Amino acid sequence: METTNTPSGRDLVTAANHIAVALGYTHTEVTDLAHVLELDGRADWPTADLLLIALAELTRRDPGRRDLVGALEAGEILGGPGGPLSRTRVNQLAQRPDFPTSRYELAGARIWTRADIVGFGQRWDRRQGRPRTRAAVPPGQALVLLTVGDDAHLVTASHPRNAPLVVPAARIAEQAGLPANELPGKWFTVERLDQDDADGFQLLHDPRE
Repeated sequence: METTNTPSGRDLVTAANHIAVALGYTHTEVTDLAHVLELDGRADWPTADLLLIALAELTRRDPGRRDLVGALEAGEILGGPGGPLSRTRVNQLAQRPDFPTSRYELAGARIWTRADIVGFGQRWDRRQGRPRTRAAVPPGQALVLLTVGDDAHLVTASHPRNAPLVVPAARIAEQAGLPANELPGKWFTVERLDQDDADGFQLLHDPRE
């Protein structure tokens, strides 16, 4: 990579790094791919251009990493049947050493990736602060643990985290009126739920109502 010494070039490098962090990537991830691109016939390209191209390529490969959440959305993900957590409670949890590192901070507001918050929710034991192995899910309700491709993995009263129920994510998204990428961490009531399938999803504690 060509060294960037001009003020505008340095500004572009700084901006590229800030954008990477805001979108949920580390500086190392972006620079490592930039070096790969450099070796692929771009040795004479400016550093800033390589970083921006690397950033675009990373987001193309893994669009889910761009899904960022603030304290309000984190509270919805970490909440349970009793409702979402408050911003104050989320900010208290953010002081824990095992809480995900924020990807970006602006005027005191922290931004995390949805995947990081969902992952913490899977480990967090509300009672003692220890990693938990299973959430108590009432009958007739379901927690979307994660989405994999076109499928949503659900935790229910009959389906533990290590053996979730798999249903089409598009079905839940359509019935609940939510984008599929916002399903992980959300709780739903389910009209029909058996060992092999579920249907009739409605978002619990819907803030739109």
